Amino acid sequence: MIERYSLPKMSAIWNDQNKFRIMLDIELLVCEAQSKLKAIPASALKRIKAKADFRVERIREIEERTQHDIVAFVANVSEYIGSDAKYLHMGLTSSDLLDTTLDVQLVQADGRVVWEAKELSDNYAYPVTDDKFENEQRERRTAAMAATRIAERIFNRFTDDF
Repeated sequence: MIERYSLPKMSAIWNDQNKFRIMLDIELLVCEAQSKLKAIPASALKRIKAKADFRVERIREIEERTQHDIVAFVANVSEYIGSDAKYLHMGLTSSDLLDTTLDVQLVQADGRVVWEAKELSDNYAYPVTDDKFENEQRERRTAAMAATRIAERIFNRFTDDF
């Protein structure tokens, strides 16, 4: 997102800190499930949950070298966890993690397209479903409706004085 054009509510959802926090939460939930399946020792899970953390700046440093955002994320979290990091990301693909993170962010967005600019604002809602493609289509249609409405208002502002 371009920071200067972003609303605080939307920036809070789509910023890297939130994205990586969600990714860490997902990784920890997967570790919990793996522990229930006896694939991760309960003692290791306890240590993982206690130590797991990340730094966005460090992830970016690692990504410069690896050219892979998920590898960089896992590597940074592993730095905090230590030897138990061998259980992190076990059974997951990058797409599993990214797709689930995006789903959580869409729920956080609450199916709203908000548009504000100097005395011009609009807020349109659309229903959010489990279907990622359908959500993208609905978001596009809703954004188009908001953009059209804003454009009409701008046009009316210019032509009202003539």
